[in-house]
Amino acid sequence: MASVKAREWTSPNGTKNRKWEVRYKDPTGSYRAKMFERKKDADRYRTQIETELQGGIHIAPSQSRTLAAATKLFLEDIDAKVAIGALRPCTARNYHSAFRQAIIPALGHRVMLEIEAFEIERWYHDVVRAKRMEPITAARRLWFIKALFDFAARRKWVRKGVNPAAEAMEALGRPRENRIDTFDLDGVRKVIAAANERQHKGRQRAHEVTQLAVNLAAFCGLRWGEIFGLTLTNIDLVGKVIRIRHSLDGMGNLQEPKTKAGNRDVPLPNHIALMLTEFIAKYPVEHPLGIVFASLNGTPMVASNFRKYAWLPLQSRAGVASGKGEPLRFHALRHFAVSWMIENGWPITDVSQIVGHANVSITLQVYAHVIKGRTQSAEAMQSLAEKLLSQGVVRPTLALENNAPMTHEIENADFSEV
Repeated sequence: MASVKAREWTSPNGTKNRKWEVRYKDPTGSYRAKMFERKKDADRYRTQIETELQGGIHIAPSQSRTLAAATKLFLEDIDAKVAIGALRPCTARNYHSAFRQAIIPALGHRVMLEIEAFEIERWYHDVVRAKRMEPITAARRLWFIKALFDFAARRKWVRKGVNPAAEAMEALGRPRENRIDTFDLDGVRKVIAAANERQHKGRQRAHEVTQLAVNLAAFCGLRWGEIFGLTLTNIDLVGKVIRIRHSLDGMGNLQEPKTKAGNRDVPLPNHIALMLTEFIAKYPVEHPLGIVFASLNGTPMVASNFRKYAWLPLQSRAGVASGKGEPLRFHALRHFAVSWMIENGWPITDVSQIVGHANVSITLQVYAHVIKGRTQSAEAMQSLAEKLLSQGVVRPTLALENNAPMTHEIENADFSEV
């Protein structure tokens, strides 16, 4: 089915050369050939070709695409999914940005059929070492490359079931998530105090929008998109409940939450319900979709504008920063709210439901440091023990209890083998 032959020739300068050629006929009847420096590499390739031909899965390099050419069609497919509502616009933007800025410059010239897992591993290490990406961000980009290879396999540009990106991901493992930067209690006090103070030249409505956003995130654990995607019909001021049914993405598009758990009802503290009542009375909602916190010109809020003109100046006035001295994300207020709920004894199932996690395991994973570090654990355990002992369970008599004198036997006992 495939043959290996030595090819010898003499260069114009008199140098003798020899390479090994693998020659075979593909399923379409066309003859294909590939040259190798070493015979053992040619023999290995011949074995691979024969196996593929017998299994009916062979694809010649000329039938494949370069990664750049395949990406162009892949991104067109991504955009088509956005058009029919099967994919979020912000997700499509992430795909476009990742391939344009980081993936195509490094791998775009390579024929996809010939890309091996070690090349993708090398790409990962290169971008991390050069500090162009955090390890967790680079790991997420590997999912984009994997999706591209799956797309190519469906079009028979690469062999089905062979995905070098998936192999690279398995070899690299998942890097540790970055530590969540969040506010401590003192930091939240400072941020809320700063949000309550209107700046001398600041617009009153913009001040109140920022004030409400900070309170909704710090007290209720709402995400930025949930706050600025809030519509008038989903606010129940009588029942003091917000119904989360939409989210605003970073590009100003109103969309449904990513998961079913994102659709939820969040109770409002009294002071936030009063703040919302006053805000809606002062600033009637004019946005056609009923968005409460639209910009002054009536368009949905843009995340980058809020960060630049409201959130970063607010942190500066409050005098707060992360452990590295950098500004914290607005999302840090949500992390504080969730941590505060857990630290104050809320059942983890209730916390998960209130903040919209898809399942309890996400809450346990993300906030394990809070759960493990609860200072009241010993007190809670003692309280449970006291309740059990009060039901007639006999408490043992111990010499070390109630300041009883320590006996000679206890004082000199060896507990190493107990």
